[in-house]
Amino acid sequence: GALVVTQTIPARFLKTSGNMVLGDYWNPYARGASYNDFGGEMFNLNFFSNELTGGEVAAMSKDGLCTQVGFDDTRVIKWEELLTKPKMGNVQDISLDCPDSKDELENSAECESDLSNIKAEMENIKLELQEAKKELENGAKRESDLKTIKTELEKELANVPECDLQKGKLTRWDVLYSCNFYKKTFTRKLLKKFRK
Repeated sequence: GALVVTQTIPARFLKTSGNMVLGDYWNPYARGASYNDFGGEMFNLNFFSNELTGGEVAAMSKDGLCTQVGFDDTRVIKWEELLTKPKMGNVQDISLDCPDSKDELENSAECESDLSNIKAEMENIKLELQEAKKELENGAKRESDLKTIKTELEKELANVPECDLQKGKLTRWDVLYSCNFYKKTFTRKLLKKFRK
């Protein structure tokens, strides 16, 4: 949609009768003779009854080849009408798979926006799942560590003599291994007994 070059030419007007040839030089005196064959691609060729502004040209080019041209009140020769005319020579139609209408273009843009949002959400979900996986792995490791600690404590407790405290080198905490407290739920009643 950017202006490349400007050129002033002598005033020329399209005639309302006669033949118009696209992609070839037409010699009205030598019917069937052709010169300067066009060997490229042509798309969306339109003739307007007035000069378009830079903004209008930019608006038409923003969606590339799939731009919906519009300006129906000033387009005197329309591309979609040219496509219905007979073709001669080695002309091949190429499908661009463009949307048929402005609504389809807008829907396409909305779909692209939705897909972009969904992609971003999926990336966030992926990150959250990776974090959850790490937490689960850490939790499994902690659980394994706790099982190991529990096993070690159970071994230690198995080695503690039950209700067989002897006088001598006892600390005040050794009383918890006595028959009154050992392997019992520590209730208020036991707390009173312990304080005594």
